[in-house]
Amino acid sequence: MRKSVFILSIHALCAIVLLAAQVLLAEVSATFTATVGAESDFPIALQGDSVEFWLEDMEIEVTGLPDNEYCIANVENISYTWMVNENVYGSGSQATVNSAAPGGTHTGHDTLETLGVHKIAFSGAGNVDVFYEANNAGIVHLGFPISCYAEANFGIAKLILVTPHGDPINNAYPATGPYDGVPTCNEFSFDDSLPNGVLGIRLMAEVQPLEIRQYFNVGNVSFTIDSVGNAAPSYSASRWSPEPDVVWRRYILCDATIIGLPANNSDFGLKTAKMYYKGSLVAENNYEVFYDRDATNHPPCSNCSNCPNCSNCPNCSNCSNCSNCSNCSNCPNCPNWFYYWKQESNYNNSNLKYVDLDFIAKAPGMTDWHYETEPDKHLVLFGRKFTKEVIAYGIGEYFSGIDSFMSVIEHELKHIEQIENADVYLWSKCGGKNNYDTFRFGWSWNRYIHNHWAKGPDGEWGDAGVDDDGDGIIDNAVPIPFLLPSTPFELGYRLSDDINLEYPGYQDFPRTWTVLTSGLYCTVHPIEAEAIKASDDTIDEHQFARKDWGNPGKNHGTNNKWND
Repeated sequence: MRKSVFILSIHALCAIVLLAAQVLLAEVSATFTATVGAESDFPIALQGDSVEFWLEDMEIEVTGLPDNEYCIANVENISYTWMVNENVYGSGSQATVNSAAPGGTHTGHDTLETLGVHKIAFSGAGNVDVFYEANNAGIVHLGFPISCYAEANFGIAKLILVTPHGDPINNAYPATGPYDGVPTCNEFSFDDSLPNGVLGIRLMAEVQPLEIRQYFNVGNVSFTIDSVGNAAPSYSASRWSPEPDVVWRRYILCDATIIGLPANNSDFGLKTAKMYYKGSLVAENNYEVFYDRDATNHPPCSNCSNCPNCSNCPNCSNCSNCSNCSNCSNCPNCPNWFYYWKQESNYNNSNLKYVDLDFIAKAPGMTDWHYETEPDKHLVLFGRKFTKEVIAYGIGEYFSGIDSFMSVIEHELKHIEQIENADVYLWSKCGGKNNYDTFRFGWSWNRYIHNHWAKGPDGEWGDAGVDDDGDGIIDNAVPIPFLLPSTPFELGYRLSDDINLEYPGYQDFPRTWTVLTSGLYCTVHPIEAEAIKASDDTIDEHQFARKDWGNPGKNHGTNNKWND
């Protein structure tokens, strides 16, 4: 490494009066000079490091001698001493001052333990022998001592990583936390800006002690933070703090920025910030990264392209070709909580979708069943009225935040299971899934005129041999009973012996299923009772808390508190 050199004005002038027997009195002077090298004008070492000094261009010049043809000057027995606080740190042409590492126990005089500005003193001493011919009177021998002395200042400093600071898991500072009266934090969140959220982290370091800061080169300090997903950080130059709430030249600041939320929920969470001095790692501390829970600036929702049950295109089987639904292709207003929480569900993500409509959540295969078009029987939809706290129907267990989301998924998945089982039951009783009749889309739900029928003893639909619905066809099951209720439905006609497959007293609940009678489950419709129990049996409050990286959320601020 190329090092800069400075001159400490090390010099000594010694005027010597020399008495030589039987020769002319000569006045001779000698100057001892040297250049001292160090890495900067005011070298500073951190605790545990060292500062090096060395001599360059040493020269001893003897002046005042007669201009003679014969003159020889010899320097003998030169000694060098480097001292700091009266302790010797070197005896050659260079010296190394070692600084004690933080928190260690040190012995010996070659380790400097005190922070602050220090002075190193160099002294050199020796003898000069001069031989010259004086006025043809013979060789004159002059001998005399020489010495020099010089001082230089240097510093021993301590760098403290102030932000991030502390334990982000057990002692979180989401916004500002105390560090000697100065705001700091160890939890950082992407903002809600569109289209790409921005993560800004102001890294801060303190220089100790106070008196050394005027000499400290802030350019020697640098910082790094971890990437978030595929987004790498950018950094401002390190600088002294000019902010009015931060003491001038006490803190070094650096702004780190990451643009764009990551695609994966696992990309959030625990990260590490590091601080370097002259390229060497000095300190590091953990912090946590979050997203704005209720913002909508996550990456695009590619699986929302079909825009199910869009308000502009109700019951449309494929909205991608519908001009009214073109603005739904990117899942408008899909919140970050939905985008990231669904990744932690065991259910197929392509079957979990969000729509910007006024409901909490539903399984369209049950809630939106109709005779005209078969609904998606594997889809679970969340709406904008989803709440972060839930006690299903007032009788289920309490869930909050991400665990509320997971409990609702389990609730709706039970409905999907009920749909599948009811279809199998119906088709086993009606003769199978026919190509084009009232049973083609399976067990009907939420229909006043239902298809929950099996043929009675006469082996025909409705009253055997009678065109009950007046459509010109005797004993048939029409695909769409669109004239109801003004025109009778052939199935289950009041004069028929058709068998009702519903459980007595419970609409849409198959006759062969078991009604829950334990606890509070018996107080609600058995379809919902089964779903509530499935959720209660599968999910525990805080089960998914460590997967929640929303702000607010269960990892943010107070652990397990969904709204902190």
